[in-house]
Amino acid sequence: MRLVRLGTAGATRVDFLDLVGVPASDVAGTGAPRLALEPPRPNPASRAVEIAYSLASPVEMTLAAYDVCGRLVNTLVSGPTPAGGHRLRWDLSDARGQRVRPGVYFLRLEVPGRQLLRRMAIVP
Repeated sequence: MRLVRLGTAGATRVDFLDLVGVPASDVAGTGAPRLALEPPRPNPASRAVEIAYSLASPVEMTLAAYDVCGRLVNTLVSGPTPAGGHRLRWDLSDARGQRVRPGVYFLRLEVPGRQLLRRMAIVP
C-alpha cells in the first residue's frame, strides 16, 4: 500500500490510499461479511463498470467516484445500506449525466470511521 497525495478539492484535501493488489476478501475463511471494496471490472473500462462491495453490518455509507485531482465526479450510493454483499453498475457518467473523460479515477467506499479506495482507468 502507498499513500498518494493528490492535492486539494476545493477547500478539502483528498488523499487516496492505493489499494491495488491488496486482497479485499476475508482470507480467514469465516464467511462472515466484512467491509470490502473489490476491484472494479473491467479495468480499464470503456463503457460501464461493475463495482462489488460488502458491509459487515447495516451502516450509513457512501460510494463515490473521484478524478485524479480529487474532485468528486459522481456519488454512486449514499445512505443507509444493509449488511452483506452488494453490486452496482456505473455507466461512467458524472453527476450531470455526461460521460466522464478517459483517465484515472478512484472509487471510495466510506463508512463511519473507515474508507476503502480502488483505482480504475477509463479508456476511449
